[in-house]
Amino acid sequence: MRSTKNDFGGGFYIACIPPDPLLSFIEIVFENRSKIEPDNIDRMVSVLIEHIVTPKAPLPRGHYAQATRANGFVFVSGQLPLISGTDNLVLAEGLDAQVRQALSNVREILHAAGSDMRQLVSVQVYVADIEAWPRVNEIYREMIGDPAPARTVVPCGQLHYGAQVEISVIALCGDSHQTSDGGA
Repeated sequence: MRSTKNDFGGGFYIACIPPDPLLSFIEIVFENRSKIEPDNIDRMVSVLIEHIVTPKAPLPRGHYAQATRANGFVFVSGQLPLISGTDNLVLAEGLDAQVRQALSNVREILHAAGSDMRQLVSVQVYVADIEAWPRVNEIYREMIGDPAPARTVVPCGQLHYGAQVEISVIALCGDSHQTSDGGA
């Protein structure tokens, strides 16, 4: 275990098992803060957190990113079963189609981030009606496969635009040098 104490207005501690390159970078920034211009720190932080955007999944309808990539992980925002490629809000019809569409949207965003469904670490499934869960789980199992990632299921009553399901994920991210559009 490694522990570092830096004092810059009250002090803080960073502990990490095993040593983490991101924390080492942050420690270097704070240890050398008198030598680093504030604009440079903003640029360095923006490199550490990359916003992922793909037209192959519905674009955000609010103030959020489709996904962010940071420190070897990709964090995909909740995906409704909206059909991409339209300017209108078009939901897939029926429970089965909605589950498949939400997971397809997740898959496209993961691909744009340089990851895929085999790299899933954690999945959060929000369902409007818990009675639909057995069918949602069947389709989920079919599309996710094995080994299954950690998962949370949240019965929530009502979702945006009348959707029956919303899915967000965290996945490992392969090539951290890949661009947002999936290219090298």
